[in-house]
Amino acid sequence: RNFQHEADILSRRKIEQAKLQYWAGMIHDCQHSGLKTKEWLANHGISKDTYYYWYKKVTASNGEDLG
Repeated sequence: RNFQHEADILSRRKIEQAKLQYWAGMIHDCQHSGLKTKEWLANHGISKDTYYYWYKKVTASNGEDLG
């Protein structure tokens, strides 16, 4: 068995999970900010493409729509 390979896969999964949790929080903040998404994104220096990329990943991993 290649234990290093398995450890690398687990590390990547943990990193991906941490990113999903971070973006789930950011999306929640955006949706509950009282601002239009475009305004919130401008205030936080986040591109629309980046936001919606993560929005799709987060909703797919949660199996639900956040909107």
